[in-house]
Amino acid sequence: MTEATRWVESSRYSRRREVIHDLSGFVGEVTFKGELETFLPYLKLGEYLHVGKNAVFGNGWYEIVEAK
Repeated sequence: MTEATRWVESSRYSRRREVIHDLSGFVGEVTFKGELETFLPYLKLGEYLHVGKNAVFGNGWYEIVEAK
């Protein structure tokens, strides 16, 4: 596995609740090598659904690019 990620600080303010919500997380690229066929259907489903904490605010998005 190779990795080129960085931590990005981000937040949003809720006027209704009057609190700041932390939206920080990792941004970058990760490359996996090896036998991934077992996990590929789940990874592709996650790529399509974008589920997870704060997904509606843009967190949890990823793209799978298959190397040739």
